[in-house]
Amino acid sequence: MEPKTLLIIRHGEATAEGESDLLRRLTEKGVFEAKSLGERLRVKQAIPDLIVCSPAVRTQLTAMLVAKAVGYSPLSIKEAPALYGATPRTYLEVINGTDDAVKVLAIVGHNPVSSAMPVYLTQKPFGTLPTAGCVAIEIKTERWAYVSLGTGTTKWQFQPPPFIRPDPGNA
Repeated sequence: MEPKTLLIIRHGEATAEGESDLLRRLTEKGVFEAKSLGERLRVKQAIPDLIVCSPAVRTQLTAMLVAKAVGYSPLSIKEAPALYGATPRTYLEVINGTDDAVKVLAIVGHNPVSSAMPVYLTQKPFGTLPTAGCVAIEIKTERWAYVSLGTGTTKWQFQPPPFIRPDPGNA
């Protein structure tokens, strides 16, 4: 049996509150973080068969930047409205509804649930997933429908590299 891999990705750093939350875009740092994550996934050969994201602009942009970096068509990204304001149960519904042909599933979402899902799936302490952070959970099953409380094991985790804003005086 070939295990499934779930990539839980938190969106890159977003603009401050004030505008509609759904319309918040990535900051310059957030774009850098998302591109860096995509490159790290490509190098690690952790290429998703399916990328699912919430309808928020910041998750869509993060998903598109990651997709481009790993050679996944941005047109194939699936939007799941339930991931916006989600709970672990909502994430689980998305996971459980995934086609079994998918071996590597990436979900691009929001905190606090992006940080809660590793705890739910592995029953181990986790902490907080940073912006554009990613945790890979291995699940020993052939069916996504069987994923539930405590069925996963953390394989690895990526945190974004430090962002150094270019000095405008040296441009």
